[in-house]
Amino acid sequence: MTYRLAFDVSQQIPEIAVGAAGAALLIGVIAVGLFAFDDLVKAWRPLAVASLLLAVVVGVLEQSRSFLFPIAFGVIGTGVDVLRERVEAFRQLKVPRGSVATITCTFMLVFVAGAGLSRFGAVDLTNRLNAGEADVLEGEVAQFYEVPLKNECFTVEDRRFCYSDGADRPGFTRSRAYGGPIEPGLRVRVSAIGDTIVRLEIATPTATPAATP
Repeated sequence: MTYRLAFDVSQQIPEIAVGAAGAALLIGVIAVGLFAFDDLVKAWRPLAVASLLLAVVVGVLEQSRSFLFPIAFGVIGTGVDVLRERVEAFRQLKVPRGSVATITCTFMLVFVAGAGLSRFGAVDLTNRLNAGEADVLEGEVAQFYEVPLKNECFTVEDRRFCYSDGADRPGFTRSRAYGGPIEPGLRVRVSAIGDTIVRLEIATPTATPAATP
């Protein structure tokens, strides 16, 4: 039986760096906003570019659609201020130009920082996985249970695992509703530390050798 790697906890380590960058930018935005909000609003363009870039990077690293909402929220807020120069209806807004983009992008930075820094435990889990401390379970996915867009559970070798895309913790958390690979009857090899999946491998069909004439 051969397996392909579907998830490894070490893949989440880069998210920590992006989350730290988002947290640093968020702290700077809050600090400037408290004492010089007008100056902060004037810098809405570079703020929008930086925050959108960080959000997209985190979304790509997580490989999950759960980050589409904060990205869309930031894009819409930034778009409002961009259109104020081009569309008459948007020029009638009473708030200072750039304030909508600044607020929505700050909201997006909260998601970036939270998503990235919540993976900090991935470093320790990676070290423990490499040290051979993980339990390795192999078999078919049984007792599969899902609440779409909320959580998902399954059993392999009588060991029960539950996870959710909204969970702020390291380890495998991607449900089928957000593109996760787990489904009933699938043969998997799971490496787990406690109730956290640190490596997930999916069985691949073995090619049958062609018959010799």
